[in-house]
Amino acid sequence: MKKLYVIGLLLFSLQSCGESAPKEEEKVEVKQDQVIEKVSVSELSSLEKRKLPSTAIPKGTLVYAGAWDDAEGKHIITLSFISSTREDREYEFTYESTHLYAHHYLLDTLTNSYKETWKIKEFVNDCEFDLTAEFINNAIQISDENDNGIAEVWTMYKTACRSDVSPCALKLIMYEGAQKHAMRGSMRIDAFDEPMGGEYKFDEAFKAANPAVKEFAKKMWMENRDESLE
Repeated sequence: MKKLYVIGLLLFSLQSCGESAPKEEEKVEVKQDQVIEKVSVSELSSLEKRKLPSTAIPKGTLVYAGAWDDAEGKHIITLSFISSTREDREYEFTYESTHLYAHHYLLDTLTNSYKETWKIKEFVNDCEFDLTAEFINNAIQISDENDNGIAEVWTMYKTACRSDVSPCALKLIMYEGAQKHAMRGSMRIDAFDEPMGGEYKFDEAFKAANPAVKEFAKKMWMENRDESLE
């Protein structure tokens, strides 16, 4: 009988240990949906050269400097050019060259200094005829056509070395972040009672871009494509 009694106690003890103690009801804290405020692209504001940070001083003659804020941070862009002349005394030729520069800088919040993230360089070298190399009016624009809080940065410029009546080459370059988009063609001129030039081609990045971005590019091209020969 004692053995049975002991076995009974052991079984009861094992059953008691196997049973889990009643748990307190878990309290799940349900947080209300947080409203995340979207960062919008600020307006582009011009900067004087004397107000540019030391890490964003442009090469050559400053054409334009501007700043804006977006989801990536604080931005600065500069447009500038360098022109030079070279004499060939043997053949009595004068050659002109012009280099165009666009430099983009983003504020590094760790060092509190602006660092270059992309640049554009275009040039016409050793032109013995009529040289053209300049940024188009309203050369810098920013937009947010795809509504993602990151600015699309637009610039246009024309280049040529001409001894006749012919259109300038025309380029529209857009950057969104580090992604470059290019639109290449020529300006349109009225010569011999009919227009010449004005055509363009999108690169692959533009072809894959948001439709609203492509429409903005076409509009900007049409507004700036005409060149007067007067």
